[in-house]
Amino acid sequence: MTRALSLTCLSLLMLGSVAVAGNKPKIAVLGVEVVGAEVTAQDTQVAKELTEALRGRAKAGTGPFEMAPGSDKELIDEKLMKSCDSEAPACMSSIGTDLGADWLIYGKIEKQGASYRVDLKLLNVTRKAMEKTWPENIPVSQASGSGIQGWAKKGYAKLTGQNNVGTVVVKVGNADRGTVLIDGTEKGNIVNGKASIDLPPGKYRLQIESQGFQRWEKDITVTEDQQTSVPAELEKPGVVAPPPMLCDPAKSVCENVVSHPSGNSTWKGVFYASVAVAAVSGGLWIYGYSQIGSIETRVCNAGGYNMSPDHPGCGARVAGNTDDVASLNSKGDGYHNMTVYGGIGTGVFGIFAVYALYKGFIAQSGEDGKEHAALGHRVRRDRFVVTPIASPTGGGAMLRFDW
Repeated sequence: MTRALSLTCLSLLMLGSVAVAGNKPKIAVLGVEVVGAEVTAQDTQVAKELTEALRGRAKAGTGPFEMAPGSDKELIDEKLMKSCDSEAPACMSSIGTDLGADWLIYGKIEKQGASYRVDLKLLNVTRKAMEKTWPENIPVSQASGSGIQGWAKKGYAKLTGQNNVGTVVVKVGNADRGTVLIDGTEKGNIVNGKASIDLPPGKYRLQIESQGFQRWEKDITVTEDQQTSVPAELEKPGVVAPPPMLCDPAKSVCENVVSHPSGNSTWKGVFYASVAVAAVSGGLWIYGYSQIGSIETRVCNAGGYNMSPDHPGCGARVAGNTDDVASLNSKGDGYHNMTVYGGIGTGVFGIFAVYALYKGFIAQSGEDGKEHAALGHRVRRDRFVVTPIASPTGGGAMLRFDW
């Protein structure tokens, strides 16, 4: 029980410290007091405009402090209420505590010739210590409008260390946690869907990263002393759809349909054309070879004189019609040429057909098999083998197809 109670107390302390750490220190700006022998309405107006400009810097919330609620009080009034005869740190710290401020800015303004002498101070309320001062002479010509605004900006920056910045407020609609990057550099974290970042004026590339979402990016422009609200909706990573399935209900087999490059169709066309030419050449070779045998038989039967040494076996030379024999031998030479050209065509285009068969069918089939195997599907692969066979005499060749 003691351990459980200790853990609970520790959790509450941690949560409390986080809550405190998440808030900026509070600052109060008291109305600048006008002093001098002769105070005019113009002097009072200058003090009022300077005070409002200083408070405007604090209310912007873009610096290290934020304005303490209800702290718009006048220095002279607060000193009277606290009976502060002087602006001693202890007395001024008591004023800051009553206003709920951690830091206090106060001071005086006095006209001196052609300028206003301004003396501002920054007090650490908790430590009751003066941290910084800002003595400055403001020309009368610059003591109103944009001129006094510029001097207030300069004085507030000198006292608080605040640079000229703007605030970017990021609101993510569909993610509670994430990281905010500015031009690729981490600048803050998203908590409960929100993040606030102070940046100098300028243009930036805002990026948001959150687990389970794609990186979100947008170009933004930061304006000095202004709040830029950036709403964002993050997207889930894109899902690549698998290729459509081709199913054979009879065999209970499904395969992915994979598109093939156009080059495979070309090789398939080369294969079919080569097979056709090789087949014609083979037919010519077979026809010529068969006709040569027929010529030999006709020459011997005619009993003529065999004029070709390529046709032995007719026996002794006998008298006969040599014109008929010469005509038959001439035809035989033509058929012989037919077998030569037919055999060459069969061999050359047969080789083309084998190569095209590999490129158009076998090689792609292997690639398909790898794709199907990677997807975990059953692969149907036909076994198709082509074997070239040459005749023992070297007079021809043929292709054997096995499947």
